Amino acid sequence: MNPLERIRIWSRKDFPDPPPGLSLRQLAELETDHDLQKPVQQLICDVHEECLNELPPKVQGESEQHWNERLVVLQLQRLIGAQKRMVSMMGRVALEHERTSNALVKLSWVLVGMTAVLIWLTIVLVWIGK
Repeated sequence: MNPLERIRIWSRKDFPDPPPGLSLRQLAELETDHDLQKPVQQLICDVHEECLNELPPKVQGESEQHWNERLVVLQLQRLIGAQKRMVSMMGRVALEHERTSNALVKLSWVLVGMTAVLIWLTIVLVWIGK
């Protein structure tokens, strides 16, 4: 059985366009909040959308050198957009690992406490039985 056969079952979370006039920091914080709310599959889909984003056609009368320079800039913009989404995905994974690790630490302390109670009860019952 393929563990990823139901991986396509996810729903896209759409967000409104950011309001005009935001500073770069506010815009980055808003994007971060949105990306952390998205399912991992949507972040992967966003990476593909960034990479597959169509390049505009050559403008009539545009020199070959200018067209090549513009093409390089547009390709870099696509790459940066894809990298931005990949960083978001890595952040999501890091947060999940942190949450899971914290839960394991708490459960470990619960087990230490339960073991201490069992040891204490064993000592008390052995002492009473003498």
